[in-house]
Amino acid sequence: MKLNEIARQIVKLRWDSNYSQALEMYKEQVHGHFAQEQIVAHQALLNCIIDCLKKTEKLKEAIAMIENVWQIVPDQISDKNLQRNVAWTYFFGLAPNNIQFEHNKKRTLQLKWLVSNLLLNNEQQLAGMILFRYTDWLMMQKPPLMEDVDHILQSVDPQQLSHQCRIVQTTIKGHIKDIELASDQEKWFMLSTKILYSQAKYDECIDACNRAFGMVQKFHQGNQIWISRRLALSMKQKGMGAKAIEMMETIYQKKKDWFIEKELAELFFENRQSHKAMQMAILACEKGGYSEYKVGLFELVGDIFHATKKMEQAACQAYTLAAMVRNTQNWKLTEKLREKLESCQDFTAQGLTDYYQACIVHWKKLVYGDNASPTTQSTQVHKGIGKVTRVLNTGSNGDGFITDEQGRGIYFRFNKCQIANELICEGLAVKFHAIEIDRKGKKVWNAIKVFEKNAQGKSK
Repeated sequence: MKLNEIARQIVKLRWDSNYSQALEMYKEQVHGHFAQEQIVAHQALLNCIIDCLKKTEKLKEAIAMIENVWQIVPDQISDKNLQRNVAWTYFFGLAPNNIQFEHNKKRTLQLKWLVSNLLLNNEQQLAGMILFRYTDWLMMQKPPLMEDVDHILQSVDPQQLSHQCRIVQTTIKGHIKDIELASDQEKWFMLSTKILYSQAKYDECIDACNRAFGMVQKFHQGNQIWISRRLALSMKQKGMGAKAIEMMETIYQKKKDWFIEKELAELFFENRQSHKAMQMAILACEKGGYSEYKVGLFELVGDIFHATKKMEQAACQAYTLAAMVRNTQNWKLTEKLREKLESCQDFTAQGLTDYYQACIVHWKKLVYGDNASPTTQSTQVHKGIGKVTRVLNTGSNGDGFITDEQGRGIYFRFNKCQIANELICEGLAVKFHAIEIDRKGKKVWNAIKVFEKNAQGKSK
C-alpha cells in the first residue's frame, strides 16, 4: 500500500477519535517501512501523529518524535498547521514544573528557529508564548541555564514582539478587578536586562535598558524601576559613579526598600561619601528588622566603619554579626570575612536577634549621637501568638496575614516561616516575631519570623 493511502486511513482514524489505533497503524505500516525523507515530507501525517500523541497524554513521546525520530527542522516546515502544532506541543510539554525533559543544546536551537519562523508568519502571540515558556523552563533548572536564555533572547528582535498588553480579571479582597499585564516586548527587556547584568555584560545591559525606555510604550508592576536599577548598577560597574548615584536616588524616591538603600550606600562609599554611605547603610539594616539576606549589608557596614578612623570596634561588631548570620544559616564563611575577623575580639555572648538589636542602637549612636531623629528610633520586636487568617499567594514566594490575640493583622511571607510551605494554610496556629514599619505613610505590622505554635523546641 502506498504511503498516501495509509496516511489517509491514519488521518481518518484520528478524526474519528481513534487515537491509539492511528498510532498503532503508523507503528506497524509506516515507521521502518518507508524512507525517513518520505515520511517527513508528508506533513499532514506528521501533524496527525503529533495530535494523537497529545490526545493520549504522550507529550514527551511527541517531542521525542519531533526532535529525534523525524528530526524536523522548523525551516523545513511548509505546512502552517504543522508549525502551530509543533509550537503548541512544546508549549504544553515544557511547562516550568515539568521534570520529564532533560536539557539539550539542540532544543534551544530548534526553538530559536521556531520562534523566528512564527514571527515571520505574523504569529506574534504564539511566538511570544513559546519564547517565554521556554525561557521560564530554562530559568527553573538548577542552576538556571542563563547562557541558553541569553542565546535565545538575543536571536529575537524585541521590535518584532507584540506590544499589546493583555487584560485579565482577578479577585482582590473579594472584588473582581481588571489587571493589565506586561506586553511580550516589555517582558523581553525585563528578562534580557536581568540576564545581561547577571553575566556581567554591562555595556550590553546599558544599551538594552536605554532601548527599553525608547521602545516600551507602557511599563507595568514597577518594571520601569527594575530596569532603571539595572541601568544604574551597570553604570556603577563601568565607573560612571556620579550618574549611577543620580539615577539610584531617583529610584529611591519611588521604592524605599532596604536593598535599594544598600546599593545607594555602596555607591556613596565607592565615591568617597562615607558619612552618607554610613547613614544609608544603617537605614537599610534597620528597615524591616533582621533578615539573613542582609548578611552582605552587615559586612558592608563593617567596611564603612573600618574606613572611618577610630571606629574599628563598630566595624568588628558588623563583621561578627555577618559571621553569626552565616553560622546560623550553615553558610560558609568567605575568606575575606575570615581575614576581617582576625583582629576582632569575640562579641557573641548574646543571641543573634538581641545582638542585631544592640548593634543597631550602637551604630546609630555613633552616627547620630544623642540627637537621633524619630525615623531612626530602635525597632521593637513584638512576639505574639495568632492564626493564619488569609493566604494571598502560595509557594516559595507566598504571603498572607496572621491575626494575633489582640486582633491585629500581621503581614507575613512564606520565606520568613520555619514551617514547610505546603503546611501553611488558613486556620494554622502560629507564633511570630513582628515589627511595626511605615508603608506609604501608614504603620503596619510585618512578621520577621513565623513558627508553628505547637512546634517543639525554643525559637532563637
